[in-house]
Parts: sequence; structure tokens; C-alpha cells
Amino acid sequence: MVYCRYLLEHVAGPAQALAEMHRVLRRNGKVFIQENNILANEFYPDCPKFDAVWRKFAGLQRQLGGDALIGKKLFALLKQAGFETITLSFAPEIHPAGSATFLPWVENMIRNVTGAAELLVRHRLAGREEIDAAVAEVRAFEALPDACAYFYWNRARAVK
Repeated sequence: MVYCRYLLEHVAGPAQALAEMHRVLRRNGKVFIQENNILANEFYPDCPKFDAVWRKFAGLQRQLGGDALIGKKLFALLKQAGFETITLSFAPEIHPAGSATFLPWVENMIRNVTGAAELLVRHRLAGREEIDAAVAEVRAFEALPDACAYFYWNRARAVK
């Protein structure tokens, strides 16, 4: 068995990593994967300024050699690596305002962007003002009594 979680999004050659997993598995060996497609993130009410910067954050990961959208590509990548009996599923995350998970989830999203702000600016993907406006928008979102954050993880399992 091979278990892979949040790895493929960070490697320059995910197809090669999966081919190696396939190679080392015995016949009928299984692979279990969970990965991101960070654009599956949704806020309600909408936060369009944050969404715009979040898309640029995904672009930054691509420029740095990763793939923030790898989760939606798992089926194709597993097929290309020679796996069979591929099963896909989602692991949903729903964080309504007032729940114990709401603020930690939203704060994590903010920290992802603020932690990458220097790189977003250096790679000319976003300006400081744009990032600050996106963060301010999400800070206002955090204060809303009816706000909700939605996300899902992409899961796959397959057999050699």
C-alpha cells in the first residue's frame, strides 16, 4: 500500500511520482491519495477580492513548480501511471460562522495569502494594495453572523 497526502501538489513531476508508486507496489497493491484543488474554496457571502488573490496564489504555486489544482487531475494521472479500479471521492469541509472551526479555517486561508505576499509581489502576480484589500474583505467576512466557508479535498484510491 502507498499512502500519499498533500504531496503531489508540491512536486514538479507528479506523474513520475505516481509512476514510481506504481512500480514499487506489488500486484493488487493499493494507492490512497488526498490532494488539493484550492480553487474549490467558496465563501458565502462572496469575497471577490479574496477570490482574485486566491487564484493568483494558485498561480504562484504553479510558477514555483507545484500544482495547487492537482486534486482534480488525480483520475487522469492515475490512469497514465497504469493504475486500475480508480475510485474518486470528496472529503467536504463546511465551516459556518459561530462554529469552532470557522475562524481557524478562515484564518488559515488569510495566513496562506499573507505568508506568500512577498512572493506574490515579487512574481508580479498581485500588488500589496490588492493583497491588503483581499485580507480586509475576509476580515469583514469573519465578522458576519451568517457567513460560511466551503471546501472539499480530492481523494482517490486505485489498484495496481
